[in-house]
Amino acid sequence: MTPVQKRFLSSNIPLAWIMKNGIPAYQECTLSSIENFYILGIPKASNQSDEIRWIGCDPATLKRIQFSLRIVDSMDASSDIPLIQREFVRCSEMFAAQVEGSMTVSKLDQLQKCCAVCICIDPPETHKNSISYYSIREKIPLGSSGESGQDYDMLSAVVIYLDGPDSEHYDGVLKLLYTLLNQDITIAEQQYILWKEFDIILETNGNLNNRSNFPYGYSGPLIEDLIEDQEKLLTHLDCIERLMETTDLSVEQAMNALSIPEEEHALYLSLLRKRK
Repeated sequence: MTPVQKRFLSSNIPLAWIMKNGIPAYQECTLSSIENFYILGIPKASNQSDEIRWIGCDPATLKRIQFSLRIVDSMDASSDIPLIQREFVRCSEMFAAQVEGSMTVSKLDQLQKCCAVCICIDPPETHKNSISYYSIREKIPLGSSGESGQDYDMLSAVVIYLDGPDSEHYDGVLKLLYTLLNQDITIAEQQYILWKEFDIILETNGNLNNRSNFPYGYSGPLIEDLIEDQEKLLTHLDCIERLMETTDLSVEQAMNALSIPEEEHALYLSLLRKRK
């Protein structure tokens, strides 16, 4: 995970999208309420790994939940342990870490539910563009006994399987995450798509201006270098399309007619394709 990706994923906005679309308890909540109320404190990105951790609040009980997010490049078919089992192991480790030494009543009373979130970038065909949620559920084969779910439903996992627009369900959080993490989408395209379709600003300034820090070693122009503001970008795109519709100009000729520098042509061509 690059610094830009990690900084974006460790902010409330994408985490709210993940929680709303991946965890049943938050499905009826608005994105705004998750961002501003149900995410507590500031999410923390690990310096030693790609893990991101944050604390959430259960909408039903208002109890705290520990979340951990990681990204895997594939389902690691060569591994002897299935991906979901590894996520439950990770979740169990988070849960067990709350109790140091012997368990006491006071420690048990303070135990927080844990949820492991995994984003899989290159899943098999059967899993593409899907989200799976796993938790502990009670079954009573005999009798009428039963326990409150708050007492045993303490571990859960979410696996988000990404793919591009060629697969079904390419929308919402799946498109948001795919846009950010796909190696074929330039940083300029990422900024435009996230802003245009999700009203999200992907910031790349500050200490992250070094192009070596951008996704997958991107070395092309940045949207800040090419366009003074995003309104000008949209105006140029509209003008190109209008010229092509009302004249016999090709896309290249339309860009030349608008005096768009040649080094910017690739960016506009890419963004025009996204509009189709």
